[in-house]
Parts: sequence; C-alpha cells; structure tokens
Amino acid sequence: IINKAKEKNLSFHQISRFYEIDFLDDLNKLGVSSPNAITRVTDHIDEIIHFIEKLINQNFAYNCDGNVWFDTDSLIGTDLNLQFKSFYPPIELHTKDSAQSEPDDHGKKKPYHFALWKRSVNEDPGWNSPWGLGRPGWHIECSAMSRSIFGDELDIHAGGIDLKFPHHANEIAQCEAFCHPKTNQWPNYFIHIGHLYI
Repeated sequence: IINKAKEKNLSFHQISRFYEIDFLDDLNKLGVSSPNAITRVTDHIDEIIHFIEKLINQNFAYNCDGNVWFDTDSLIGTDLNLQFKSFYPPIELHTKDSAQSEPDDHGKKKPYHFALWKRSVNEDPGWNSPWGLGRPGWHIECSAMSRSIFGDELDIHAGGIDLKFPHHANEIAQCEAFCHPKTNQWPNYFIHIGHLYI
C-alpha cells in the first residue's frame, strides 16, 4: 500500500479505500452478502498497541529501537507451540529456511522472529506508540481487529490457502500468547480456501 501510494502520488488512505470499494463491488456483482462488519487497521491502532504491550509484558515479544518483534522461541516448551508449529512448511522449524524477511530487520534476534510493530522511516505513515512513531506489522493487525469484535475465543477462521504460512501461523502464535493461560487454542477451526484462476 505504501509503495503503491508513492507510485501514484496518493495517500495510503486513498489507495486503501480504492481497493476496498473495488472488492466490495466485486462481492456485490458475484451475489455475495455484505459482511456484518468491515474493519480497518487505522481504526484499531489503540487495540493493536495494547495487544503488543501485553505480549511484551508476558515476555513473548521484545522492542529494539522502535521495532517490536515476536519471539517464537518463547513458545518452545509451552502448550502453545504445537498448533503454531503445525502451520509451518515441512521443513525444520527455526532454521534459516523458515526465516521471515522484513525490510527493516534491525534488532531482530533471530531471522524467524516476526514484526509486531515497525518503526517509521523517511516519510512512511506512522502512529505514536510507546516504542516511537511506527505502524503495525501485517499479522498483528488481523489478530487485534478480530479480538476487538469476537473477544479472546474464535470458533472458525477462514482465509486463502496462501495465508496458511506465515500469516495464519503467526496469528496463532500471537493470539494464543496474548490469551494465555485463559485459552491455548485459537481458533477452534481453520478453513483454507483454494484459488479460482480465470
């Protein structure tokens, strides 16, 4: 979104709204019912910051110079590790092959730790936070928004099969860590949808 906004010389709000309207128009043309709720990351910054603060306080995440990383090693030896690990590709977990590359890896202790908050650089959009000006990482956005609507327990989570790793794996990690010890299974079921190419 940020790169597209720069390319088109538009704000990231304008780019986001364009694709939102386009998507909803496609749903309408396909006869798909409108969603009960439409969430936007920019409307949930406070919830996202609260989510990250709790993960840091529970030692599941760490801050380094304005970047906050989720420490997947913190799950090892807990009952939270099994479902998270099952979403990884069939390679050894915690190797360089499972690394999740980030444009700004500054301060990341291990290559497979993932971003919860990214410090703003140059003229990137950002919001004030306890860690400085920055923006949410990709995975934390969905977790915080879904929790704001459904609470700490979620029955069914659906999404494209291409999101199984790393997105859904990371959602599981941070949500179960956030809700621990109240619940150690988030969600109860995942439904992954294949793609129709036309």
